[in-house]
Amino acid sequence: MADLTNRIAAARKSAGLTQAQLAERVGSHWITISKLERGKIKLTVEWAEKLADALKVPASDLFLHKEKLNIVKISGWLSDRGEINSFEKWSDDRRERQFELDAVDSENSIWVEIKTDDFYPIIQVNDLIKIIIMPTDTDPRSLIDRMVLALIREDGSLQERFGILGTDTKEGLFTLRPLSGSPIRGLKVERLGRVSTAIFDPGQIRFSETLVDKHPDHWREKWKRRANHVDTY
Repeated sequence: MADLTNRIAAARKSAGLTQAQLAERVGSHWITISKLERGKIKLTVEWAEKLADALKVPASDLFLHKEKLNIVKISGWLSDRGEINSFEKWSDDRRERQFELDAVDSENSIWVEIKTDDFYPIIQVNDLIKIIIMPTDTDPRSLIDRMVLALIREDGSLQERFGILGTDTKEGLFTLRPLSGSPIRGLKVERLGRVSTAIFDPGQIRFSETLVDKHPDHWREKWKRRANHVDTY
């Protein structure tokens, strides 16, 4: 018997459904359900939520223990003037956010440690930022007003700059502004990395200086890898 990779089949059988019936509920084909159950297709968060809705079970129940999702409980949301609104009247499932454990890092992401006050007070010295290198065909306009790492052409050479991406008066060019200081205008953006995660006051996180010493250009290689690799975000 093949090793189990998830609990989809068990949940489906408990619900009294065939693969074909479950496929119909999620708008798919029974062969796709079969491949998901056997691990031939990866059980992503999106698939887990879709299947869980059809099976009337929590999405985390579809993963084996070692692959279970982290669940973040959301207590409310911020609105204008910093007001916090409570989710008390919402059901528990509306207050959960789920993510895959292996989404913590990937071959197309880099972590940057902040060693400047240029981004104070939002981002401070020793904070950590995770940046995902975007595909080469990413339209920079999709990241306007987002915090990015930009590979730009400046004075005839390629430079990496971090800041908030903005539009420029000249078509096809962009501005990049740090959280403090004047924006850099008239930039031609070659590649982009988007900020996906920030860790403020990381405290006791341990760093591997050996890794940095052995691979001084480790993160720069990820710009190159993305040239031949396209993902959907």
